[in-house]
Formats: sequence, C-alpha cells, structure tokens
Amino acid sequence: MTTYERIQELSKERGLSVRELGRKLDIGETTIYKWKTQTPKLDVLEKVADYFDVSVDYLVGRTDKKLPFDRWEKMYGDGIREEQARYNANKTSDLAENDVVFTFEGKKIPKEDLALIREIIKRTRKD
Repeated sequence: MTTYERIQELSKERGLSVRELGRKLDIGETTIYKWKTQTPKLDVLEKVADYFDVSVDYLVGRTDKKLPFDRWEKMYGDGIREEQARYNANKTSDLAENDVVFTFEGKKIPKEDLALIREIIKRTRKD
C-alpha cells in the first residue's frame, strides 16, 4: 500500500476526503494527491501523522503498526523494548543483496561504498 493509499484510508475512516484533509491541515488541497507520483516532504508527513496519531513509518509503509513506538512503549512498558531488542538481534540482511538499504550512523551507504566493502570481505575471508 502506498503512502497516498494509507492516507486515503485513514481519511475515509474519519469521514474526510483527501482534499478536505489537505485543507484542514493547511498543506494545500492537492498536496496529498501529488504523493501518488512525488515524494512527500518530511515536515508535511509529520503533520499528517500527528493528525491521525500514527507514525511516519506507518504512513510510508515501513510498518503496519499505526501507533508510534513511544505510544507502544507507554502502553506495554519495558516489554516492548525487550521485544524490539529480540527482533533486532535476530534480524539479518545479506550484504550480497542489492534490494536492502544499508546505513551507517543513520546515513545511507552509497552503492559504490557497498561494492568496496563487499570486495574487502571477499578478499579477507578465509573460508
């Protein structure tokens, strides 16, 4: 589901059209429609997420959980942090995969750098 489709669905749940939502949030009547083909600006996405009380990650399809993490934490306490740690500990990505976005210190690693990293690993591996 695209960002536009998620927002359209949330709007319908509230009895609003996407155009009315844009007007209500003072972001322009057609701004959200443009997200069918354009990448939205973060500050505007945050405004929409705050309005619907969902996370930006939910709007962009990175998670299916509507609630922001801090709300999950308030509702479920330390258990959610432990669950997240278990999830992250078991989460792996193969460096050979090209469809995974790798980051370092929060910044995307360029493809050229990934190619270099892969080559270094290949040359130093002893198996």
